[in-house]
Amino acid sequence: MASHRHLDQRLKVQHFRAVEAIAAHGSLLKAATALSVTQPALSKSVRDVEDILGVKLFERNPRGVAPTAAGIAFIESARRLLAELRGSTRRSTCSPTRAAAALRSASCP
Repeated sequence: MASHRHLDQRLKVQHFRAVEAIAAHGSLLKAATALSVTQPALSKSVRDVEDILGVKLFERNPRGVAPTAAGIAFIESARRLLAELRGSTRRSTCSPTRAAAALRSASCP
């Protein structure tokens, strides 16, 4: 498996979004529609992640896709990372008034 530094340089947020969407929808086509990308583009994104990690994340079956054991672990990580990114975005876009109040309440007397 690649070193952590190597993974940090190659994995992108779009990879985490792709894997999470596929897990949520259970289908490449439905996930692609939800992400507003083509199914081939989404398939390539998943192949890229699998190549980077050196593991297969999903098994295709007649009714869609199912995560492998490695896929389940990566999906959990992807969901945590995406939740943290969403929280970070919300925190950074709070109103100046609320930010100033938070700063005042944290100041020493």
